[in-house]
Amino acid sequence: MSLADVITEVLEELITVTQQRDALVAVFEGIPGITTVYGRIPKGLEHHELPALVLFPGESQQDRDQYATSLRVKRSWTARLYVRPWEEGVEFDPELGAEPFVDTLPIALAAYPRVLLPDGRAFALAPTGGTTVTVLPFRNEIYAGVAQRFQTTVEATIPRLST
Repeated sequence: MSLADVITEVLEELITVTQQRDALVAVFEGIPGITTVYGRIPKGLEHHELPALVLFPGESQQDRDQYATSLRVKRSWTARLYVRPWEEGVEFDPELGAEPFVDTLPIALAAYPRVLLPDGRAFALAPTGGTTVTVLPFRNEIYAGVAQRFQTTVEATIPRLST
């Protein structure tokens, strides 16, 4: 077996960032009050799309099990929910519109300890922290919003090669 064969075989088993992103979009689309969910960073946010959630994959940590036969990948993510332009409405209105999501986002993520893909594979999902209502810049606008951090964990068997 060559290294190229190993990579091909593992990629068939490992749940990729793209597959995770697609499944996460479906999770966040189920949260009441969110109008739009972006798995990728859009060029801009239209006001009719708000509240709009944008997923940002972050760094990953890879480790092997004690027998060095599998690779475990833990990836940090941030979901930024842009609720309303900061200047829109009356004083405190944008902040009050974002406030319910401070509690809603971690509850929604905790409800999915494992996210199941259509092919039967699954990955672990866990909230890791978040903000209260905050100022979230996006392109050239400032929004009232909430940022929720979470982690996904995937694992795959790695065939051993010898030199």
